[in-house]
Amino acid sequence: MIDARPVDQVDATFDFCPASGTTATVEVGSGSTHATYSHVHAGATWFVGPAAPSVGGADMSVRLLVTSSSEPVPALTAQCCGGGGDQACCTLDGITVDTNGLGVGAEVGDHPAQLQSFHDATFQLLGTLTISAFIQPFENAPGRIAGSLSASSGGMSVSGTFDNTFCPALLTATI
Repeated sequence: MIDARPVDQVDATFDFCPASGTTATVEVGSGSTHATYSHVHAGATWFVGPAAPSVGGADMSVRLLVTSSSEPVPALTAQCCGGGGDQACCTLDGITVDTNGLGVGAEVGDHPAQLQSFHDATFQLLGTLTISAFIQPFENAPGRIAGSLSASSGGMSVSGTFDNTFCPALLTATI
């Protein structure tokens, strides 16, 4: 079937990560500098196929992008910001939060997490991602993740809460 939409019309579901309302309240501090971020964009990789490293179930890794962008974030920008380091294509300010090895049925609870700045390679922390609500995004789209973050070390800190659906542009599966 031919898509009859005009060329300039985009499919917001896959081309943007939604930012409706306030989806986070996360404070990030480094020395005397503090920022509060009001949005979270959630992504995940599901390890489900024969090439996947999981044993006894389909493990998942989760990546949160915490930012203040109140506009829907273009998928390419979100993917770039999630890449870490000083990415020239990342036009946002914020942090990534990564956790791995979330087993099926064990998503809710405390998980070790790596936190780092989109642009400042020296801002890296190990902390805790506490998931209080989780709806699997691959089986029950768009899914949902809610919880809190905490980390503190060497004058750097992150704390706050988040709640949003997953961004389809940030979901991948290893099969």
